Amino acid sequence: VFGQDGSFEILHDQLLESFNYYGNHNLMGIISGNHDQTRITSLISGDVRWDEDGKVAGWTREIPYPQDFAYKKLQLFHAWNMTIPGIPIVYQGDEYGQHGAHDPDNRRWMKFEDEKLRKQEIETREVFSELAEIREENLPLTYGDFQFHLANEDELVFSRRYFEHQAVVVMNKSDEEQTITVDLRDGADYADLEPEFGHNFSMGGSTLTITLPANSFEILTQ
Repeated sequence: VFGQDGSFEILHDQLLESFNYYGNHNLMGIISGNHDQTRITSLISGDVRWDEDGKVAGWTREIPYPQDFAYKKLQLFHAWNMTIPGIPIVYQGDEYGQHGAHDPDNRRWMKFEDEKLRKQEIETREVFSELAEIREENLPLTYGDFQFHLANEDELVFSRRYFEHQAVVVMNKSDEEQTITVDLRDGADYADLEPEFGHNFSMGGSTLTITLPANSFEILTQ
């Protein structure tokens, strides 16, 4: 979905099927990548094709830095992994978008210093760090129930609630700015909702309206 521009309806259907097996409060691992996979940023960017042998790619050509849009897609992917039920498991380097093909090209040295990172990598690492803090500080993202409110080609909205606290996640994976209007849970109090990433929104009763730039997301918490 994030790498090949599939519909958000795919994620909707697959997650609901997962809930049928494991429940919507589970300890299943949600994996960003591992040592047996081509780096997701390079796949999203198209520098390694999804249908090619990633090992051969790593041995026979230099894999370039990903295109800028790939980092935005990766940030969306991180936001999904960090807000759905389960345990996020992040392969080293994926938090900032390290590039590369299959094993052993996906085992490049980890970069810790800012001066060794590109601007897009620093931004992606900062988004990932903020997502980790949001998950840690908001109990609905660990213990809350789960409810979809919208899932179409490019727009996704879901919420998680734990007692009086809520987290609402809104995503736009299109290449254009989108204004999303969606009905949330009836009877909930939305007066204290705050945007974690600074996007403007409005509430009319239980109806949310929010404008998101291309390939971006927002998490509203209370």
